[in-house]
Amino acid sequence: MFVPYTVDVPMARMPISNWVLMAVTFFISIGVWVKDSHRARLGQRGLQLPRHLERKQDQLLNDPRTTDEDWDRFHDEVAAALESAGDGPSGALDPRNFSIFQVISYQFVHGDILHLAGNLLFLFVFGNAVNAKLGQVLFIAAYLLLGALAGLGWLMFGNGLPLIGASGAIMGIVGIFFVYFPRNEVSVFYYWWRTGGGEFQIPAFWVILAYMILDLVGALRAHQGIAYVCHLTGALFGIAFAVSLLTSRIVRSTKYEENLLQVLGLSRKGKGRSLRHI
Repeated sequence: MFVPYTVDVPMARMPISNWVLMAVTFFISIGVWVKDSHRARLGQRGLQLPRHLERKQDQLLNDPRTTDEDWDRFHDEVAAALESAGDGPSGALDPRNFSIFQVISYQFVHGDILHLAGNLLFLFVFGNAVNAKLGQVLFIAAYLLLGALAGLGWLMFGNGLPLIGASGAIMGIVGIFFVYFPRNEVSVFYYWWRTGGGEFQIPAFWVILAYMILDLVGALRAHQGIAYVCHLTGALFGIAFAVSLLTSRIVRSTKYEENLLQVLGLSRKGKGRSLRHI
């Protein structure tokens, strides 16, 4: 097990927006759990079908040519839908029952406490530094935008099941970190049941690249319970977003920082003011 827990990035401002996002995500997730547990108890009186199955049910009821075989196929579809999607949580991004609000709401809903804790840990580790770099308003806008784009990636390339979790938005923030702080070290805790645990430091470039490769491998495999497509989409858009900020000089690296473009030899430092492009 490998868990990053801190980075060595000095912060010029307090990451207030990131702390607010973490708190809002925590309380909304808890609230949805409470609401949906109550809804599940009330739902024992009857089952609400997805809209596309409700429409099909109405067609079968109103068509005099409907046969027993048609009803059998319909019941099989209902059973398959329940088995694959279950009673999804409020706010989920549902490709079969989509509304534009879902590309934001799904980012604040989580399946269980481990899902929530893991996402909040990554947001704390990488989000604080990115928030301090971008500022309060731009950070919030980037987080929500990248999460929405990751959700759209799921709609286009996912397996059609409902999606929840902040992972897409957080991987977008990780992508921004990858561009601005590739050589800054990440402290990683590890544990192996035979030898025990410890920690080590490694440049962020290798940590984030490893996560992206794992997401790519996961996305290429079928029937996964983790939305690797969403992770990868968020990370790629995060990288593109950060590069656009750098090249447009909206958010510049300081003379004490070395960004990804400089590491790759695509730009060089100015004299503490801006980047000169070559």
